Parts: sequence; C-alpha cells; structure tokens
Amino acid sequence: MVDFSGEERRRFVRVSADLSIRIRLGEKTVSYPAAFARDISTGGLGVEIAGEYPDSYDTLTNWRKPVEVEMDLASGEKLVVPAAVAWGRLEIEEGKKRFRIGLRFLELDERARRLLTELVKAKVDEMYRVRAERGSAPASGHKAGHDPYVKDA
Repeated sequence: MVDFSGEERRRFVRVSADLSIRIRLGEKTVSYPAAFARDISTGGLGVEIAGEYPDSYDTLTNWRKPVEVEMDLASGEKLVVPAAVAWGRLEIEEGKKRFRIGLRFLELDERARRLLTELVKAKVDEMYRVRAERGSAPASGHKAGHDPYVKDA
C-alpha cells in the first residue's frame, strides 16, 4: 500500500544518489529525464519525477505490483533489484512541481546487499572526510562496535 501521509518511516542510513536509473513496470519503463535518483539506502531509493511528467508519477503510484529498478553504479556495474512503491507526494517549490516517490527494495540477494552497502559506506565516508577537511566533524562517523549501514535488530 502506498503511503501519502509524508510521515518519516526510515530505518536505514540514507545518502544522496547520483545514479542513472530505469524503473520497469511490466512493459513500461520510466527513466531520465522523467525520473532520477535523489537518495539511496540499503532499504530503498528516493526518486524524483520532473513536473513535466505527471503520467510517470501517476503510473508509478497506481502500480500495485513489484517494479524492477536498474541502477548504473559508479563502479561500472549494473544492479537490478525488485522494489515496491512505498509512498508518493507532490512538492511545489518556488512554483515548480516535483513528484517524489519512495521505492522499498524487496528480497535483495547477497550481491545486491553488498553493492548497496559499499555504495552507502563510500558516500558516508566521503561526507565525513569533507567535513573533517572543513573542520566541522570528526574524521570518522563510525562508533566503535556499531555498523551504521546495517539496520539494528
């Protein structure tokens, strides 16, 4: 069921995403420039759909079956994972429409989980490195004995 309440339900570390994505819904594919990844975690993907593509938003938020998300990773690898539409909302900022959709990953295999974890870790480590260079954060965001990229039990 799609949640349109806007209430935060995140359980995973989320980082900004700069990924080329394709979302397959049966025979239809939604991809750039209609849709692009905003953020990612090992639990799902935040997608923005440009205001000029309301049909893509409507198609995704009314889709009740799993979708297939194909991502081009910076390592050059392609990752394809099943996902479900978790939420959707319209945002208007400075008169410009944007549609936001949250996709929840389903049944990640070991390779997908490893690649997503590596991607999130690299983004978090880069963020802390940049902050440390600016003198605004410790060089490492890791607490001893705690892996911030894995959901706590």
